Amino acid sequence: MKISFFVELYDDMIGEPFNTKDYLACRLYIFVQQNGEKNELCNSTFHDA
Repeated sequence: MKISFFVELYDDMIGEPFNTKDYLACRLYIFVQQNGEKNELCNSTFHDA
C-alpha cells in the first residue's frame, strides 16, 4: 500500500516566493494506492487537516 499527497496551488501563487501562511490554505489531497488502484482517501486544507 502506498500513500501519496497532492497539494493544489492557486494560480496567483505560481512564481511567487514561498509563504507558509498562504501555503497552509492550499487544498491537500490524500490518496491510497493498492494493487494498482488509486483511491482518494480525503481532501482538506493543511490548516484543517
